Amino acid sequence: MTRTVRFIGNVLPDAESAEKHPEAGKRSFHITPQEANDMQMEGLPVRLEHEDSLPVGRITKQFMDESGKTWVIGEVHDDSVQSRFAGKDLASKDAVFKGLSLQHVYSEYSDGTSRKVPVEVSLCKEPRREGCGVSFVRMETTDNWKYKSTRAKPSDMTDNNTAPAEAASATEPA
Repeated sequence: MTRTVRFIGNVLPDAESAEKHPEAGKRSFHITPQEANDMQMEGLPVRLEHEDSLPVGRITKQFMDESGKTWVIGEVHDDSVQSRFAGKDLASKDAVFKGLSLQHVYSEYSDGTSRKVPVEVSLCKEPRREGCGVSFVRMETTDNWKYKSTRAKPSDMTDNNTAPAEAASATEPA
């Protein structure tokens, strides 16, 4: 079964909240509304806790709301242990990794200009920017298998459209 987990969350706070952040005075950290608007986040990798070795998905869309918050839509893949873990965590009611953190590279030039380029978005426990995190999660599956408890045998598993007795008789010779 393939699971697709999608999430919506904000990676940058509104301008007023950003100005109140303890690191608002650091040019390398603070992202202005114009810089946020200029950032291209679609296609960025999604990782767990900024670990290069823990990729779990991709950012598929971004948008800015009226307050200036920058939002992303991300997709968690189903192709590795860490991505399946991240997807299950997000879809659980007590998710641990529900914060979002944007990593960027800051470059300052001799003419006084600077540039910030986004590198990745991480699912994290505690985002550095207050209020940034996952707001909505949707889990989709490609088939309709039910899961049983871990004590069930594989032969006890059936799909939603077949009763257990029918499943057994369908595999017996006529």
